[in-house]
Amino acid sequence: LIKQDDVPGFSTDLVEDDPFEPFLCPLTKQVMKDPVMLDSGQSYERCAIEKWFQQCKDQELEPFCPLTGTKLISTELRANYGLRQTIEEWTQRTVNKHIRIAVTHLMPTSSVKDKEDALDDIIRIAEDSSLNKYKLAEAGLIPLVLDIWQHENDNISHLHVKGLQALLGIAMDNIENKVAIVEAGALRFVVRSVNCSSDKEKENAFKLLYELSKDITICEKICSQKGAILYVSGATVNADNLTISELAKKTLKNLERPDSTVLLMAELGRFGPLLKRLHQGPEEKQIEMAEYLAQITLLNHGKKQVAMAGTSILVQLLSSNVRAKEAGLGALLNLSTSEEIPSILINADILPPLLNIIFSVRVASVPKMKEMASDILANLVANPGWELAPIDTEGNTLQSNAVIYNLLALLTHAGFDWKLKLLQILYGLVSSPQAAVSVAEHLIAGNGIPLIVDILQQNEGLLRLQTLKLLNALAIQNALEVLEALRKAKILEWLRETMKGNTSGGTLEEPAVATSVLANIPLSDGEVIAVLRADLIEWIVATITDIINGRQSGGPLGKGIIENLLGVLLHFSRSNDSFIIGKMIEHQLLLIFKEQLLLPGQKLIKQRAATGLQLLSEKSNILVKTVEQRTGFCSPLTFLCRPRSFPYNCSVHFGVCKISQSFCLIQADAVRPLLQLLEVEDLDLWTAAIEALSTLLSDSVNFRGGVHELQRAGGVQQISAMFAKIRAGNLQEKTVWVLERCLRVDECAQNYLIDQRLFKALVDAYKHGSPTTRVLAQEGLTHLKRLSGVGSQGKRSRT
Repeated sequence: LIKQDDVPGFSTDLVEDDPFEPFLCPLTKQVMKDPVMLDSGQSYERCAIEKWFQQCKDQELEPFCPLTGTKLISTELRANYGLRQTIEEWTQRTVNKHIRIAVTHLMPTSSVKDKEDALDDIIRIAEDSSLNKYKLAEAGLIPLVLDIWQHENDNISHLHVKGLQALLGIAMDNIENKVAIVEAGALRFVVRSVNCSSDKEKENAFKLLYELSKDITICEKICSQKGAILYVSGATVNADNLTISELAKKTLKNLERPDSTVLLMAELGRFGPLLKRLHQGPEEKQIEMAEYLAQITLLNHGKKQVAMAGTSILVQLLSSNVRAKEAGLGALLNLSTSEEIPSILINADILPPLLNIIFSVRVASVPKMKEMASDILANLVANPGWELAPIDTEGNTLQSNAVIYNLLALLTHAGFDWKLKLLQILYGLVSSPQAAVSVAEHLIAGNGIPLIVDILQQNEGLLRLQTLKLLNALAIQNALEVLEALRKAKILEWLRETMKGNTSGGTLEEPAVATSVLANIPLSDGEVIAVLRADLIEWIVATITDIINGRQSGGPLGKGIIENLLGVLLHFSRSNDSFIIGKMIEHQLLLIFKEQLLLPGQKLIKQRAATGLQLLSEKSNILVKTVEQRTGFCSPLTFLCRPRSFPYNCSVHFGVCKISQSFCLIQADAVRPLLQLLEVEDLDLWTAAIEALSTLLSDSVNFRGGVHELQRAGGVQQISAMFAKIRAGNLQEKTVWVLERCLRVDECAQNYLIDQRLFKALVDAYKHGSPTTRVLAQEGLTHLKRLSGVGSQGKRSRT
């Protein structure tokens, strides 16, 4: 009637010899733990005989002794203390004996079979009583079990399973043994088994890990174990083994209880527990989590996860007490360094409290707080998206004059670190295409440019570099104001030397920024001669050549410097000084510009190279030698003397051009590279190319020769196709000027008599263009009509 598994008892498997008959319960056939005596004198396991009586009652039978069949007058149970003590003494002797055997069988030299038997004994001993768990631990069996992993091979995964079951038995509901297992180094082996290929081993590893995780003091050690959080998290979505999945989920839930493990999990990329505390905890807990977020190293995807879920709380902290402000600022500063985060922070209305801290809050007790807020703001404005965000209830934005004036006021008395952040903020504001104009206007109105130049003169290192960057950004929109301030400060010469890397106290990036400033400001011809000086041409050409040939990556100027070096060369290209012109010829500046059109490069490089070709080409007439030039004593007798022979004849410049003596685009083969710019749909490049090509068609040259050269290169057709794509504006006016010149030449115009696309484009330009464009378009149409005979036919019709 009673099954052995239904009631507890000492396992008979632990003994080599059969136990004494009185030790066995007649019902369960197991050694009794709590023997009780009936009126019949027979002893039974308490649980077993109670269950027997219940079955009798359920079957409406009078209780009787199951061994003798004697009806019982009473079902009273009397504890048999004597038998119980005897059994316990016998059992402990047996357990001790098996523990000693297990210790022997778990030695490294033992066979696999001996180890299996020892582990089976440990499992049974641990199940029998809590006392046995202590005995197993005290016997030193924990490190012996762990040695199985030290001497493992690919064929004993079943030993790992038994080892895990043995450790689980020792650890079950025993805090001291759990600590002993962890201190013995079990976690690394358990984690290894958690990630193994055997489902059975993995399941038993998770059972042990879950049992260990019930102790809150062990959770931190589990999280600190390499790979533990990763493997446990991954197992929560194990669709192939729901048991493992459930164990992993329960283990994670246990691990999330202490704050220390929450922080460790966050370091490993599991932010859920931390964010839960940040949202649901009291302010004190929120501050603690924010303080931790300020210190932790986060990858970009982690920053995005935290920002999306936690920004609203962190922003709220900025309006609380000093500690909360500092914690919130620290966390937000950590998040704001990723390019994806600023838009999230701005959408959470971070700007009003941030500016309040920078401009209004007194923080004498935490002097770094304003710097932290400024640092965050600098990160925000370094990316687009802030331009229209409100900073107050009146709808003002960061572009407002009040913000700019306040930033300038802070610059006058801020320390080094804070001043650096304020300059970075101004740089971000000025660098925005949407805000640059208004911000620059407010800076100028607030006398900001002289203040910035003054900071440039008084500082070195990063602060000087950031000031130089700000001036460079301002020079793009307000070059004249920046130039005037630099002139008054008398530091144009310093910029030249800084560009060449000849100044002290700077950074590696400083020469590149100084070069950009010089490229962007409109120097006068006198300043080009006196400040830049002609010898700089040789240095720039050599530097560009070295970069192109791979001999340096930019040297002290850094990467991407060619566009700015070309910008400085443009200052020389505008000069009419004979000495400078000679230097430009000597160092073949025309070919330098042309080569930049042929090489792969950025838009600004090609745009400046085309402009350089334009400026040099405009000087070609003053350098050319005319064919009509004669020499000799009989020069007045022209019919008797032959003209002096020159090896090259130029069809554009009324004479002879040599590439070593002039800036002729034809002799430099620069026409086709310029036409290639028209293949890229970019208005700026189109404008630069058209302006350069138009120098071949001006009144000061043989424009018919220029038309011939353009036609020979297929340029007229390309320009015509481009003209059909553009609308009213400066480029349309320049292009129709070129086309009108081309259509003056009958040989060229004949090719476009039936070109409906060109005809339509000219008509559109006549209808919608500027006054100059309309006149030129009408003249172009007149040339076409003249050749087609439309004009004469119309006259005959009217007659």
